[in-house]
Amino acid sequence: DTENGHARYAAALHRYSENRLPILSLARAGIKQWEDLAVGRAMVFSTFLALSYNSIDLFGRCCGVIGLGEVGVGAAGSLREWHWRTAAPWNLSPFPRDILVYDHDNAAMARAQNARFTAVPKRELLRSADVIFCATGNRSILRADWEYIRPGTHVVTCTSPDDEIELPSKIVPTSFPGRIWRTAGGALLVNGGKAANFLFPDHQSTIISPCIYLTHAGLIRGAKALDGLRCR
Repeated sequence: DTENGHARYAAALHRYSENRLPILSLARAGIKQWEDLAVGRAMVFSTFLALSYNSIDLFGRCCGVIGLGEVGVGAAGSLREWHWRTAAPWNLSPFPRDILVYDHDNAAMARAQNARFTAVPKRELLRSADVIFCATGNRSILRADWEYIRPGTHVVTCTSPDDEIELPSKIVPTSFPGRIWRTAGGALLVNGGKAANFLFPDHQSTIISPCIYLTHAGLIRGAKALDGLRCR
């Protein structure tokens, strides 16, 4: 039920052309979009809590989102909402300029600009952002990219670090709450590079659970459609 998993199965099927087992994927189903949007929101909220425990105010800092699929859109939208709520009363603009976004798809970048986000090249985002949210599921930060990330920048993911980022050669745990790990260059990995939204399961459940029911319903409906098929 993830885009990353869908792509892996699709690639594997090219190698196993004689496969007769049915494969059910909801990764690109409309009902899955709601869960993906909620995952993006949960990633931002968990990061807010993790940084708050370290006396760091997330909002008011320059935040970057890499990947403008449903998860990334959910994260960017959540950041905008929180910035709007915490903006000074004399700041009349509901669209802060410190939410940077990047996607390799030019159409996604155009949609982001139309929605009044600041679409920038990837390298500019890496250099400028204080907090980087990675939401591609497919190597949003490569090993060569770490040299552009400033010391003290927090890097956040919502999936396995093996899928989302190429970790630098050396990372070490710190004593900071939120399972913060430090790279040799000084960047800080929230939850050690693992999905930040799993840091606080109770909060994640509150945000995501209603949407997960839709995904489960889709799986049940799909399994029912497959009922009666025989492996040949």
